[in-house]
Amino acid sequence: MSDIIKKVEFGFDWISEVETAKVERSQLLGVDIPKFVFGGNATFTVVNTDTNKWFTFKVRQPKGNKEVSFVSVLTGSDNGTSYSFLGTYFSKSDSYRYSKKSSIGSKSQSAQVVSWFFSKFINNEEKYPTIQVFHDGKCGSCGRKLTTPKSVKSGLGPVCGSKNH
Repeated sequence: MSDIIKKVEFGFDWISEVETAKVERSQLLGVDIPKFVFGGNATFTVVNTDTNKWFTFKVRQPKGNKEVSFVSVLTGSDNGTSYSFLGTYFSKSDSYRYSKKSSIGSKSQSAQVVSWFFSKFINNEEKYPTIQVFHDGKCGSCGRKLTTPKSVKSGLGPVCGSKNH
């Protein structure tokens, strides 16, 4: 399964998209990745530097329920609303499950990448040097714009970062 990320071609050309959009993104590293992703309101991009392909995902927790997170993938041109549901992450069992209710097939590249991300990458990112994770400049918990150097690095604002995620 670890080879799947190298073989899977991501949906877009990361280099040309960044050059065109001049998107400000900050790379997440180490323990900051799971803290950000499971902050409750995270939008992040997974980039394969070998292929220059990427996918952008949203991971949302319903209010008052930290045991499940709903995972969606960017499928259109509107970075704010063009997301399609893929599946659910369950924190108690530390597992991701693709949903049959998803309009995206389980064999699609985005479904395979997110499954690999949760099962192999998220706690072992150092094993995969060609994979990078970037946040979108907003707190992974409350969604506010990140402004301090520490919060830009971690992906969580000062208040949210001090809470136990």
